[in-house]
Parts: sequence; structure tokens; C-alpha cells
Amino acid sequence: MPLRAPLNVTSGNSRPSLSGRPSLASVKRQSGVAPEGDARGSRGHSLSSRRSSVMPGGGRKQTDPRPVGNKAYTTESIMKLIIYLTEHGYDRAINKKILEAPTNKDFLSIVSFLLRAIDPNFEFKGKFEDELPNVLRLLGYPATVSKSALSAVSVPHRWPQLLAVLTWLVDLAKYIEAVTEAEARPDFDCDEGNKMFLEYLTQGYKLWLSGQDDLSASDQQMEFFFDAKNKSLNRDVEALQAANTEQVSQLEGLTTGETPLQAAQTWNENLRSDTAKFEKHAAKLEEYCDKMTERVASAETSLTTRHKELDTLKTEIEMCKGTIASQEVSPVEVQRMGEERKRLEAELAQLKESKEALNKQKWDAEVAHKAQLDRLETQVQQANKSEMRLKSAFPDGRKGESSVLQLQPHLLTSGSGSILSVDVSSVLKPEMLRIKASIAEKMAAAQDELLQAEEQETASEEARVERSEELQRRTAELGRLDKEEALEREQHRRDLEACTHETETIREQIVSARSKAGSSLRESQQQLAALHKEYDELVHESEKARKKLFDQVSAVVDTLLTHKDQLARQLNDLLHHADASAKKLEHYLPALASVNAAKAADEREGG
Repeated sequence: MPLRAPLNVTSGNSRPSLSGRPSLASVKRQSGVAPEGDARGSRGHSLSSRRSSVMPGGGRKQTDPRPVGNKAYTTESIMKLIIYLTEHGYDRAINKKILEAPTNKDFLSIVSFLLRAIDPNFEFKGKFEDELPNVLRLLGYPATVSKSALSAVSVPHRWPQLLAVLTWLVDLAKYIEAVTEAEARPDFDCDEGNKMFLEYLTQGYKLWLSGQDDLSASDQQMEFFFDAKNKSLNRDVEALQAANTEQVSQLEGLTTGETPLQAAQTWNENLRSDTAKFEKHAAKLEEYCDKMTERVASAETSLTTRHKELDTLKTEIEMCKGTIASQEVSPVEVQRMGEERKRLEAELAQLKESKEALNKQKWDAEVAHKAQLDRLETQVQQANKSEMRLKSAFPDGRKGESSVLQLQPHLLTSGSGSILSVDVSSVLKPEMLRIKASIAEKMAAAQDELLQAEEQETASEEARVERSEELQRRTAELGRLDKEEALEREQHRRDLEACTHETETIREQIVSARSKAGSSLRESQQQLAALHKEYDELVHESEKARKKLFDQVSAVVDTLLTHKDQLARQLNDLLHHADASAKKLEHYLPALASVNAAKAADEREGG
């Protein structure tokens, strides 16, 4: 893009009007507004202190005709600004999130970039809050921007007006860029319509000089030419509108629903999942094929062995048949051999029946013996486990003594006269009675501690209930104070809005009063000073009342938090004490269970 000449509102080559196309006249009209009496100093290299010709009068308040507060218009303006800054090489990060709540630094960077796009030599000399309103007024911005709005850019009710300023600067920069590019084209003055119009003027001037005033033929020719051109332009406009509609539909299709990338990612994840499943299935099939191959090889080996055994048996049968065929046997011997064979077969059947009966008796006896041994082993294991629980029930654990309660079953083949390794009457029973008496003493002490812990827990519960009721009362009081604070804040906000509205009204009155006679200026200034003083006093009183209310609420909240911490510490102490008591009692529960089991066993033996 070619470099543009600096903007200077005092030069004859002023900025073209935004309301229509540039004038075709060779000399542009100068501003008809007289310069202000207190002209401000030069702003940069190009923006001077003289008012632009498009600047509205000072006594009339301008309103922005655009829907600045509309959310859709705000979103559209943000996207428009992002597109322009991205396409024109903005050197900072820019996105929708930044433009929804920008900082003063972000706004200064963006507005400086846009003003340099309008005038490459522009730069702020002082605070931009003081200079930007004058710059916008010189450029002909159709609304008023206050310094207070520029001091806090991200305030929600002020940002839409400032975003409208940036959008207007973008439109102005685009217009200047388009005009500059059009002026730089070599065929700018060679448009066919311009040629036709110049020829029409030339021909009409020649006819007028020759004394002919009838220009109907030229008028018809011009009318035909411009009608044809208008039809062509209308067709182009319709084609562009159709293309725009198609692009909008395509954009909606791309922005709504699942994007192609998301669909491809979902499809890729499904394919990866299927690939993993198929790989697992293929591994299982390969493992199954290996097992089947091994089984087939084993079956083939077994089949080969059986075939060999069959061949051997067939050979033996043939040999036996040959031997029998070679023997000479009489009919009497054959009969005797048959009877002997029948007798032997009958004896063999009887012996098989006897063997099966004996095997069955032996099996039943072994099963019964095995069941008795299993029951004995189970009882021995239960006794040993009970002995271990009894040892763990003692605080000292009786680690220095060898256990006399550990039982080991003796096999009958070992030659021992007893099945168990410990004598029940002389060793096991006295030891059990001694342990029973010791556990009874400890259970009595544990029951006393349990009763004492229950009494302490009851007292702690009563204290906790009292503290909870106190906490509820304090919470209700805090809620009441919050409501009062909210009401005070709402009243303060209303008063502040009323003062602000009154201030704005007074400012408007001052602006209108400035257009009147200069004699009332001092009186208005005094009235404004008095109103400012009254406003400052009201704001000071409101801040003082708000601070006092805030201090009261803070004190109440601190008191409640301190009380809550005390309750939490007391509850934690009670919980620790209850846990310690429970652990002490749990230490004796297995011993009590063992004693009860032993007592029940003694009662069964006595019965």
C-alpha cells in the first residue's frame, strides 16, 4: 500500500467527506467554521488545532445514531476490529477475549495504531485521555467522548462507546486507504463514464457556441448509456449478493455443529480403539492357533504310537494263531480245555467282585480317616489362632515366654501316644484359666474407662450443641447485617446515580450557557464550583458511611470466624479423645471374644 500524505485539517487538501463520494472539482471547498479563540497546540506533525469542516457546532449535543449498546453490534464490531488489525500487521496479541474487557494499555495501543494508519506521523505528546477527545473532534467524530470514560476503559457501560470509536476509526482508515489506492491507479481518470460525461459536456458546449440548444439526442445517448451501466451494475450487485448469501450459508455450516477437525479426531479415536481391539483379538487367535498346533502334534504322536502298538498286537495274534494251528489237539482235550476255561473265567469274575468290594471298603475308610484328620487340623488351627489373639491382647505380648498353647497334630505313624503336642489336662487347661482371670480383670478396668469416656462424650455433645446454637444466632445476625449493607449500598448507588445525573444535567446547562452572552460565564463557573463542592461532599459522606458499615460488618465477621475456629478446635479435641478411647477398647475386644468363646466351650464340656 502506498504511503499516504499526512492529514492536516488546515490545508486545502482536507479529508473527503464521509457522507458521499469525493468531489470531482479541482479545488476543494474550505471549512466555513471560524477557528476557535483558544486554539490548542499542534498534535503531532499533521493534526493541527483548527476545527474540521465536519465538526458539529459547540452548542448542540451530538448523539451516536449507531446501536452502540446492542450486543450483536458489539460482537460484530469486535470481529471487524480483529480482522482489520490482523490484516494490517498489528504487532500485539489480539483476540475476542482481550477486546471484551481491554486494559487502558491495550486501548492506547490499538487507537495509536489506527491513528497512525490515518496519519503515519501521528503520536501522542501527553496523556491520551486529554488529547484523544480533541483528536476525535478534529477528525469529525459524530459523538462526544469524555475523559472519564478514557480513564477506565474496561468499565462495562463505557466500553461499547469506546469500541464504537475504534470501529469508526477503522472505517475512516479503510476509506482513506481506498481513496489513496484509487488515486494511485493509472486509469483513475480514464473511467468510461467520466469520458462519456466529458464528451457530453464538450458536445453540448460546442452546440451552445454554435447557437443550437437542442441536446435531446445527446441526452438520449447519455440516458441509454447510464441505463445500460446501471443494469450491469445491478446484475453485479445481485451476483455479489448471491455470492455473499452463499458464503454466509457456508460460514454458518462451518461454524455450527461439529467441525471437520473434530469429526476427523472422533473418527481417528474410534479407529485407534478398533485397532487396539483387533490387535488383542489377533493375539488371542495366534495363541489359540499355537495351542491347537501343539494339540494336533501331540495327537499325531499319540496316533503313531497307537498304530505301532496295534501292529505289534496284530503280529502277536498272527503268531498265536500259527502256534495254535501247528499244535495237534484231540477232541477230548479240546472239550476239557473249554470246561477249564469256563471254570477259570467264573473264578476270575468272583475274584474281581471281591476285589471291588474290598477296594470300596478301603476307600470309605480312607475318606473317613481323612475327614477326621481335616476336622482335627481345623480345630488345631482355630486353637492356635485363639492363642495368637490372646497374646496380642496383652500389652507386653508375653514375648519372653515360649508359648504353651501352640498345638501341633502328631501323625499316628510317628510313634507318639498322643495326637496333640500339648497335654490338655495338665498344661492347657491351667493356662487357659489363668488367662481368663487376667482378661476378666482388664475387662473390668476397660468398662470403667468406657463409662468415663461416655460421660465425657455426653458433656462434649452438650457443649457442641450450645456452641452450634450460638453459631446459628451469629450467622442470622450476619445475614441481617448483610441485608442492611446491601440496602445501604443500593441507596448509596441511587444517590450517586442521581448526583451523576444532576452533574451531567449541569454540564449540559453549562455547555448551553457558554453559547450565550459572555457575561454569565463567571456566574456559571461559580455555580458549577458550588455544585462540584456539594457533589464532592456528598461523595465523601457516602464513602464515610459505607466505610463505617463495612468496618462494622468486618468486625462481626471476624468475631464469628474466631468463634468458629474455637468450636472447630474443641470438636477436634473431642474427636481425638473419642478415637483414643475407642482404640483402647478395641485393644481388649479380641480378648473378650476369646474369653467368651472359652467360657462357652467350658460350658459345653461341663454339659
